[in-house]
Amino acid sequence: MSKENSKKTKNKDQIRIEFLERQARLNLFGLDILASLGELQHSAHLGRDPHRILNVALNHVKRLVDFQVVAFYLVDEDSSDFVMAEVTPLAEKELIKAEVDREIENGSFAWALNRNRAVVIKDPSHDHSLVFHVLATKTRVRGMFVGRVLPGGKPVNETILYPLSVILQNTSNALESGALYKMIWEQNQNLEETVRIRTQDLEKQTLELKEEIAFRKIAEESLVLAKEEAEAGARAKSEFLANMSHEIRTPLNAILGYGEILQFEARKLQRPDFVEDLKAIEFAGRHLLSLINEILVLSKIQAGKMEIHPEYFDLSQLIEEVVSTVRPLAQRKKNKLEVIKQELPESMNSDSSRIRQILLNLLGNSCKFTDEGEITLTVTRKIVDGVRWIYFTIGDTGIGIEPEKIPELFEEFAQADSSTTRKHGGTGLGLTISKRLSQLLGGDIQATSEMGKGASFTVFLPENFSQIKSFEVEGVSQWSKWAGRFLDDEPIYKSEENETRPLTLNLDPLLDYVLVIDNDEVVCNLIKRFLEKEGCKVEFAHNLKEGLRLAEEIRPLVIILDIMVEGFGGGEALAQFHNNPSIVNSSIILLTEADTTSEMEGVTEYLSKPLDWDQFVTVFKKYQSKPTDFSIMIVEDDAINREALTRILNKGGWKVIEASDGPSAFELLNANKVPDMIFLDLILPSMNGFEFIVRLRQNQSWKNIPIVVNSAKELTLEEKGRLQGDVVKVFKKGDVTCGELLSEVRLIASHAKNGNS
Repeated sequence: MSKENSKKTKNKDQIRIEFLERQARLNLFGLDILASLGELQHSAHLGRDPHRILNVALNHVKRLVDFQVVAFYLVDEDSSDFVMAEVTPLAEKELIKAEVDREIENGSFAWALNRNRAVVIKDPSHDHSLVFHVLATKTRVRGMFVGRVLPGGKPVNETILYPLSVILQNTSNALESGALYKMIWEQNQNLEETVRIRTQDLEKQTLELKEEIAFRKIAEESLVLAKEEAEAGARAKSEFLANMSHEIRTPLNAILGYGEILQFEARKLQRPDFVEDLKAIEFAGRHLLSLINEILVLSKIQAGKMEIHPEYFDLSQLIEEVVSTVRPLAQRKKNKLEVIKQELPESMNSDSSRIRQILLNLLGNSCKFTDEGEITLTVTRKIVDGVRWIYFTIGDTGIGIEPEKIPELFEEFAQADSSTTRKHGGTGLGLTISKRLSQLLGGDIQATSEMGKGASFTVFLPENFSQIKSFEVEGVSQWSKWAGRFLDDEPIYKSEENETRPLTLNLDPLLDYVLVIDNDEVVCNLIKRFLEKEGCKVEFAHNLKEGLRLAEEIRPLVIILDIMVEGFGGGEALAQFHNNPSIVNSSIILLTEADTTSEMEGVTEYLSKPLDWDQFVTVFKKYQSKPTDFSIMIVEDDAINREALTRILNKGGWKVIEASDGPSAFELLNANKVPDMIFLDLILPSMNGFEFIVRLRQNQSWKNIPIVVNSAKELTLEEKGRLQGDVVKVFKKGDVTCGELLSEVRLIASHAKNGNS
């Protein structure tokens, strides 16, 4: 081997050895970095102090690069300013701070913040360089690393800067972890303190509650004793008044009797002066008797001893008897008395004597306070929620009552003006007794008046007392609590000339129509209530003839027919339905009395009265058309309202997709959960309903989805204009029933299915 070849071989070996040494140093360097990172993470877990983490980072950075000065800046949480947290050596603090401030002014610092790697900046006024590296995690900037490098030292190149970035990135993560740990620790401390304080408060409240319970128990016992004493006193008072009334009545009858005898004798002796005096005595005696009678009645009512004896009686005859009694008094004061009766029943079930007493009191009052005027008694029949009511309205053109004093009229011994007692007489008990008696009969009295123009008193009583007897509470019917709100309603029963039912109906063929043929208003209204909840439209007829006419008009899905309805003749009546081509496809559900009817041709179902409503709905659903297979998305932030609407729609057979806000709804839409209809609230977080509609309509795949707005927001004219053309229906929360809502959904879905949305 030549000398030249030997030299070449030696050079190759040397190069290989140097390469392996470099690789070994790099491997050791990498292991050193890994060790540094582990120590950084360990420091983050050991404490919440960022200075400790930075000190560890300083040591490892200086091992990597021979920096003359190393400094760490951290972001102040309150001011968001960069504040120097660590520097080494400490003697260089002010000098390095001045250099950094200079770089801040010229923009280099901000430039370095936006770079996710090390940045080397040559200082033109000095012979050294500054290395900047942002301390940032994925979520936020936590600070800045600054290192000064002198010329002639180890070169700062990519080989050095990359591991420096790795160390500083992990330092940022360690700072983030430490901050989170500190925050959690502080929150735990605060929570423990809060729990401790709350526990003390609860213990205190528990003690106070125990004391209050003990106090209330004593108070309740005292109230029970006081109530018993008051009831005993009331009973004693009532018994005393009743006994005294009877005791006074006996001698008073004698006075009146002897007064009449003496009047006869005075006329016989032709002593007119004695007659006038005796008439005055008689008048005073009868006034006293009236007072005693009224006190006796009131004491019975207050003691709960006033008995009601309902019976069927001729209402028209009762009215004639009352009017004939009052007419002489009206004529005596030159008043015109008129009676108006509107479609009254042949009989009424109630206590006729108490009704007579009420009417005599009210008509007597009108005569008393009216001179040369008009007095009118109007008797009307009305139906409210299936209950028949008789309204007695007594109006006059008398002196009238100040409106603010009307509530006092029904108080005991009260009159509109104390002077009326002297001028017109009276005890002030008549209206009180009338009101109490009306309430005992299941009704009430209301009054209206205007000074100088007269007064009007309306008594409303149930036509059938036994119908509401089960609703009585403590002797006063609960009907009286709400029946008064129907005083302004128009009478249900009108003459044929004033027929209220339209000859034609504006029908929608896409909805389920049900015809109920029954003369029982209670049953009709209950059926209506149940079927509207199922999304049906309900029409009524009270006889077979009217039922046939309506059936041809609306072509109902189901006909509910009572066998007791006027005109029903069994199979012959049913044949009229089945021979009619317009309604031949209608299902008939026959209402019968229990075990009274055999099967009839053409009847699909039989139901016995009284109706079992669960069974009724189950039977009806067999014939109800099913909703189309559409899904509905509800975009509503209120969880309670969202759940309620979901339950309503689910009950109607609809599939529901729920979204709490606009972004959530679009996430569902993008995930191919596209509904066939959207129920949208306008008031939503993040994205309001108007913004949602605009974004939805911009997407070609979603722009034709029908939108129903369901919101509590009061819409302005501008907002209504914005919704025009983009929504098919606007509901005001709380204004629609479940039945109306389901009906509208069924209608909209049907239109959408047919391409008419």
